[in-house]
Amino acid sequence: MKIDYKILWIEDQPSEVEFHVEAIRRKLGELGFNLDLDSRLTISNDDLQALEGRLEIYNPYDLIIFDYDLGKDQTNGAEIAHSLRRLIYTDMIFYSSKPAEDMRKALFDLRVDGVYIVTRTDLHRDGSDIIEDQLKRICDLNNMRGVVLDEMSKLDKKLRLLLVRKFRALDHSQKDTQVQRTTKRFNKRAEACKKQADEMSHENFIAAVEDPLAMEYGCVRDRLDSMEVLKGLPNGLLDVLNKMQKLRNELAHQEATLKEEDGRIYLENSTQYKDGFGHAQFMEIRKELRQLATAIEALSQ
Repeated sequence: MKIDYKILWIEDQPSEVEFHVEAIRRKLGELGFNLDLDSRLTISNDDLQALEGRLEIYNPYDLIIFDYDLGKDQTNGAEIAHSLRRLIYTDMIFYSSKPAEDMRKALFDLRVDGVYIVTRTDLHRDGSDIIEDQLKRICDLNNMRGVVLDEMSKLDKKLRLLLVRKFRALDHSQKDTQVQRTTKRFNKRAEACKKQADEMSHENFIAAVEDPLAMEYGCVRDRLDSMEVLKGLPNGLLDVLNKMQKLRNELAHQEATLKEEDGRIYLENSTQYKDGFGHAQFMEIRKELRQLATAIEALSQ
């Protein structure tokens, strides 16, 4: 899982479901996700066979939504469900203006299981509820480790590109200042490493091993801070950036434990999430990561 939620949506009259698409987009935003929509107007038998071939190699979709009636000479929704269910177990939503009993019979006749059936008028509401329930089932701390590590790696790259751009815009004297400060920082790191090496003993060996430092990232942040670039972040987001980097380090290095009594997951020695993680915390983290990505991209404009 990532913060982009990818939906394959097959509908021959997209203007008729635009309201439902935007409602689901808003719901995903509330849950901390971006909607990545792959919209198809039609899907012929040849298209379906090609899609089957791709999905057999790699399935990028978190959800598949399709109409029952895709127009004359097109594969109907029940046949789509039958073909795709043989290959993947991605959640599917099957909708129509027809009675739900007719859609259930169409799926039953083709022996298709595990497909949600909703009416066209209720698609925005039922679709949002299905997505929220799905995300509650699959979003755990191991999943969130991957989300945070991946998104923070992307943010790290954005910050480096931002620093390069700002550095190139400096005059010669200002560039000298940044180079001198960076040299000073590297020298201090070298001195600290030499001091640690000189003082290494049985007593402090374990402490040294247990102290993971993101020095390279810290150097980038130090330079951006000295140039006051990150002051352009909206109120509170600099603190969020610091919090996410700290969370990234905790997720990478601390052990997680599930407490049965409250159903929450706890990170050993976490200073930021002492009350543990649940659905609300995961949702908050995803929202903050999205806000950071948008704000840092804006600084580069």
